[in-house]
Amino acid sequence: MAHDISAVSGSTPQNVFTVEQHGLEPIPASERHGQPRNLLWTWLGGAYNYVALAAGALPILFGLSLWHALLAVVIGNLLGALVFGLCAMHGPRTGTATIVNTRAAFGLKGNLLAAGISFFAVSGWVAVNSVFAASAIVGLLNVVGIPLNTAAHAVLVALVLLAQMIIAVYGYAMVMAAERIVAVVVGTLLTGVLVFVLPQVNWAHPAAPELAGSTTLGTWLLALGTMFAGPLSWANYASDYSRYLPADTDVRRVAFYSGLGMGVANVLGCFIGALLATLVDMSDPLANVPQVLPVWYTVAFMSAVLIGALANNVLNLYTAGLGLLALHVRAPRWVAVVIIGTIASVLTYVAIFGYNFMDLYAQFLLLTLVLLSPWVAILLVDFWLRRGRYQPIALHTWGRGPYWYRAGVNWPAVAIYLLGILAALAFSNPNLWTNPIAVNLLGGADISLFVGFALTGALYYLVQRRLRGAARDDAALTIEQSAGTA
Repeated sequence: MAHDISAVSGSTPQNVFTVEQHGLEPIPASERHGQPRNLLWTWLGGAYNYVALAAGALPILFGLSLWHALLAVVIGNLLGALVFGLCAMHGPRTGTATIVNTRAAFGLKGNLLAAGISFFAVSGWVAVNSVFAASAIVGLLNVVGIPLNTAAHAVLVALVLLAQMIIAVYGYAMVMAAERIVAVVVGTLLTGVLVFVLPQVNWAHPAAPELAGSTTLGTWLLALGTMFAGPLSWANYASDYSRYLPADTDVRRVAFYSGLGMGVANVLGCFIGALLATLVDMSDPLANVPQVLPVWYTVAFMSAVLIGALANNVLNLYTAGLGLLALHVRAPRWVAVVIIGTIASVLTYVAIFGYNFMDLYAQFLLLTLVLLSPWVAILLVDFWLRRGRYQPIALHTWGRGPYWYRAGVNWPAVAIYLLGILAALAFSNPNLWTNPIAVNLLGGADISLFVGFALTGALYYLVQRRLRGAARDDAALTIEQSAGTA
């Protein structure tokens, strides 16, 4: 018998096994249901997985001591979760996907740049998580003594890709139902690692002789930015599920539960990853973690990695499908999901069976975060300036309306966005090139996400507030002139 989301939300039923027909258009009031607290499970289930655990190892791999690493883990992830939660507030007010909401700031055509960046970032995460999921199955089979040849490995990868695409095609109700189960199962199995890790941890684990940066502070700031990037990388997903909540939902509760789910997932996952990195070489965590686990729990751990990666990719595929539609591609959402899944499948097969491009691709994903940070700043400041008041239909109306601006582009907003990207790049420290500001002035720190966010937000606030004030003055003058003529 088919289950329905009403069992969770307590309102209008939506069948889990019915393919969702909604794309970017505002969700009808009759289909908007649920409570903000349901978002806690969605983001906890999606974000508490191997990716968070592996990210937590990075501060230790950068050379920091354990306590410095844990300080970066807590502060960075809490700040990122706060920003993510705020990004979810648009959902009930606009009833549409996150990437559409900045059409109010950029204009419908001006927003295509941000939509394209979001699309490629999400597609990349689909490929990365697919590699993790397939690797977990291979590791699981190796533990039980079943090695795979190349052909069997290829078939296994295909099954993984197909399973996550099917769930994402079915859409919102399936995602909400699946993520609640995943949050409990994966959360329990990953957290259980602590039973075996805590007794072995050296809490006085010192800093490494060689740091990633030239100073301790610079290295810590690099770690802080990396931790902040984790929750921030989810920001372009934030309203994709909160859009199903009723329009009169308290957006403060939306921000709280969304941020809470993301914060718990990332702080706890990164905490475990940092502890593991003091015990084993986490540069290849799937290969080395079994060294500190009994065989029977290694099976459970690999299962958690697999399930968590699939859950993560269900969210990735769902949002990527919406992102393709945001590029003004005319197709049903489920068709868009299939297209994205196919693209990601090709990338996954190249990663596993072709050549090792993961280091380069990881740098590409870091660069997309640099590009997303200024966009998030504009998204949030625009919400503040408008007091959360939007015209949902106008966000989808091409050729006219309040968000069309000049030929579909709000040029001042686009210029500020591009300036924010340049500022972020100026304070980045990527492996693709040597940045003299980061290396010579900041001790190796990468503060690009913070610079891009703060500068873009401040400029957008000042410019848009002035432009809107001038527009109100012009409107008042027109009314006075009309009255005088009469």
